[in-house]
Amino acid sequence: MKTPDHYLLLFDGACPFCRWYSLQFVNWKFLAPESRQTLQSALSSNPGIIPDPERARHEIPLLDRQTGRVLYGIDALSAILAYRWNWIRIPVQWKWVRWILQQLYMFISFNRRIIAGERLQSGACECGPTRHPGYQWTFIVVMALTSVFLSLWFGHITAPVIQGFFPSFLPIHTLLLVGTGWALQGLAIWFTTPKKRLAYIGTLSTLAFTGLLVLIGVAIPLFSLFPATLVWGCMNLLISVSASFIFMWSQHRKRLRSLCLNQTWHLTWTFNLWLSLFGWVGLLFL
Repeated sequence: MKTPDHYLLLFDGACPFCRWYSLQFVNWKFLAPESRQTLQSALSSNPGIIPDPERARHEIPLLDRQTGRVLYGIDALSAILAYRWNWIRIPVQWKWVRWILQQLYMFISFNRRIIAGERLQSGACECGPTRHPGYQWTFIVVMALTSVFLSLWFGHITAPVIQGFFPSFLPIHTLLLVGTGWALQGLAIWFTTPKKRLAYIGTLSTLAFTGLLVLIGVAIPLFSLFPATLVWGCMNLLISVSASFIFMWSQHRKRLRSLCLNQTWHLTWTFNLWLSLFGWVGLLFL
């Protein structure tokens, strides 16, 4: 299928998610390979290529090389899709649909660097999003609430095993065992490093969410495949917790470097997680 050759999509080259989804337009023949370029390289070679570079940091720009017109964000993506699916232009113009799509787009855009956890390469121009406390706090709250649900789910899955050692254990206790360490770390950064606290708390919420996905993703097949005995249950619990912690441990170190924070925070994070776990076990069950 013929692809439009008059478009040029300019994406944030320091954002893995932006690199991935812009590449899908090429893979699915919505754009030619030469119609995709990083915003950093485009601005370095031609600073005037985008009339509103500040807006381009938050909404991906699409340049029409025939007319010189630039579309941003939802308009840019819908224009690419409409080249094959012309009907898509209609719902995008409905006020309530556009408002929902715009909020979702900006929610992801302002948090994309936190989600990806990747640092800008040295010497590249900064094309990442500026701070937007509203969207950043919304992201933190959404991740926190989802993590609460996943923690309770994990507590429900593992309750029969844990109750073999601690009969008074309830799934809601998982929130204390798992969540207290994250809260302590968040409070520590809040009072000591004001300039980085919002970005770091966003990073913590991302790690908690993805760590719980790994935890449950490993636990469910293990608890399904192996006998529901105390010994096997302990082995399954140990494997799933270890897999989740190793994943979060490596990601936390990487993301501290991305945020230019001292690795001392890695030690306090590790200490807080294990302190809260063993501390609550002692207080609740011993």
